[in-house]
Amino acid sequence: MSIYNIVQRIYHRAKGYPVIGPVCMFFFAPAKELLNRFSTHHISASELAEQVDTVMRTVCALQKSIKNELLAGEHNLRSLRADMQAVGDRIEFVRMELFESMQVNKPDLALQDMQQNILNQEKYDAFCKSGCMRINIGCGHKPLPDYLNVDLRNLPGVDIVGHAAKLPFARGSLVEIFSAHLFEHFTLLELEKNILPHWHDLLAEGGRMRAVVPDAESMIMAYVNGEMSFADLREVTFGAQDYNSDYHQTMFTADSLRHLLQQAGFKNIEMMVTNRPNGKCREMEVVVEK
Repeated sequence: MSIYNIVQRIYHRAKGYPVIGPVCMFFFAPAKELLNRFSTHHISASELAEQVDTVMRTVCALQKSIKNELLAGEHNLRSLRADMQAVGDRIEFVRMELFESMQVNKPDLALQDMQQNILNQEKYDAFCKSGCMRINIGCGHKPLPDYLNVDLRNLPGVDIVGHAAKLPFARGSLVEIFSAHLFEHFTLLELEKNILPHWHDLLAEGGRMRAVVPDAESMIMAYVNGEMSFADLREVTFGAQDYNSDYHQTMFTADSLRHLLQQAGFKNIEMMVTNRPNGKCREMEVVVEK
């Protein structure tokens, strides 16, 4: 049953006028203006505003019905609860769809304007000719000699300046992708919709990805057990925040990381180690195949 049918049923049973209705409608104009700023080529602001208006009208309908249904007896109350649950589920679905569409589809101007820059052309050409293209993405100040080292910043040892979601390699051309403490710098949605699908696409069949990720579960347990200070837990959870890219957006347990990689299409997922000390952090390392 659609949300409109459910709302219609509640309207038919309810009497009077909701208190919250005018409040919701008061916020409709600024909500529509906000959505205007996030409009994309895929979903227009008017379509988004219409769905937000649907949510508002649903809240009004629920508010109208509650008072009368509570007075109508237990049978009607059970019916109301079922309808409210159905509406709540639908509202949550619409909300998630709206914000996912705005986040995934809105133009990323920084990414669009960014030009990949091959700094070490000789090394890049040698890897291309070898047919054994291995990259270390998000290398920072820790480049690896046997990899093409990629980072957003032009640091010593970086071979390619580029973004993790826009790498200058052909589909199926990579035999290995390595990243250390990079996953946590993206939102879960970015990883699910952009980063990991892009990496999976670049890997050759049978190619592998190796990732080192902070082990949130182990660190939380260490804090609870008095083995880690709150200051350290806060820093490893949210990042040192020393520069624009040094902010953490999400966190992982071994199970949640395994699930994320399975969703992205990776197979033969092997958790090599968990709860490994690395400075203030406890980390885990996973190896997967395409």
